[in-house]
Amino acid sequence: LVARLHRMIETTQIPVRLAGLSATLPNPSHVARFLSVRPEHLFEFGQEYRPIPLQQTFCGILKASKNYFQKEQQLNTICWSVVSHTLKRGFQAMVFVHSRKGTSD
Repeated sequence: LVARLHRMIETTQIPVRLAGLSATLPNPSHVARFLSVRPEHLFEFGQEYRPIPLQQTFCGILKASKNYFQKEQQLNTICWSVVSHTLKRGFQAMVFVHSRKGTSD
């Protein structure tokens, strides 16, 4: 998408405005540089603009199985425990995975 956008701007000489929003993006300046956004056109808004504070939790396995499928199952079990506890307390949860296939596992 980014390459096509850059190509279209080069060939048509018509500037395009791209707006990107994320509640969890930790490195907006890196993404802006990737998108060829000039620093003065990058707008970052911190936690003070959020109506509800964002909490991030990272789950990992200290002693994981060498077997890939067992390790994935261990991680899924730990993650489900954290997510279900969060939901039972009346909060929302969002889980990020490394691949598209990981969303269906």
